[in-house]
Amino acid sequence: EVLLNEKSTVAQLYGFLPGKALRARELHTTILTAFEEGTDSAYVVSSEERIICTPFFYNDLPVSKYFSVVSALTYDEELTKVLADEQKKNMPVKDLPAHVHTSMGIGRARCRARLFDLLEVLYDLKVVTPLTASSTDDAPVKCISRGDHPRAFEPIVGWNRHNQRNAPTYWQFGKEGHVYMWIVSDSTPPFWKTLPVNTSGEARAFWDSHQTASESVELVDRTIGHDNATAAGDATVARLARCFRRSGAWNSE
Repeated sequence: EVLLNEKSTVAQLYGFLPGKALRARELHTTILTAFEEGTDSAYVVSSEERIICTPFFYNDLPVSKYFSVVSALTYDEELTKVLADEQKKNMPVKDLPAHVHTSMGIGRARCRARLFDLLEVLYDLKVVTPLTASSTDDAPVKCISRGDHPRAFEPIVGWNRHNQRNAPTYWQFGKEGHVYMWIVSDSTPPFWKTLPVNTSGEARAFWDSHQTASESVELVDRTIGHDNATAAGDATVARLARCFRRSGAWNSE
C-alpha cells in the first residue's frame, strides 16, 4: 500500500516509460500504426497526408499506449483490470469510466503539457509539423475534407511547447528524419544520416539509430572523419542532444 502511494511506482505499474526518448518513440510509432491500420477516429483528418487533430492523443490512443507516455496519477482498481485484459487495454482511452478520466486528469492541462512535451521532441526531429488552417488557394498542405476539419493547411513556424495559448490543433507526420551522433557533443553533434519514417517499422529503425547514436562509442570510432559527419549547430539540435544524452533518457523501467 505504501508503494502504491509513490507516484513513480504507480506510473510504472501502468506501463509508464521513464525515459523521455522512449516516450517520444512510443508516441511516434503509435500514431504511424494508426495511419497504417486505419481508424474511424473523428480526429484523424487524413491517413494519406498523415494529419491528425490534437484531441486524438487523449481520446483515441489505446489505453496501454496512453499510460506509457502520460504517467498515471494514482492507483485505480478499474484501470488495473483494464490493463490486465489483452482486449480492453487496446480500447480508446475515451472509453475508460468517467471516474478514471477524472482521477487521472485525462485531457486536462497536465495531460496536454506532457503530450506537447513529447510532440516538441518530434518537432525538433522534424518528423512532425504543427499546422494551422489555411484559406489560400496555394496552401502547401491539402487533403480531402473530412467532417468539420479544414482541407487546407500551412505549417506553424517557430512553435514550442511553452506557447500553450496558441497550441496547435493539427499535426502532420513526416516521411523522413535526420540522425546525429548525439554521443559526441551536447551542442554540435555531427550529422550521421537521413532515414525514412514512412511506416511504423521504419520509425522503429529510426529510433533504434537515435539510441545507438546516443550510446555507442564504437559508432563514433567507425564514423567520425567521414565526409558525411559534418557538425550541426542549431538550437533545436542542441536541445535534442541534451535530451538524448541525459541519464535515463532511454530507460524502459
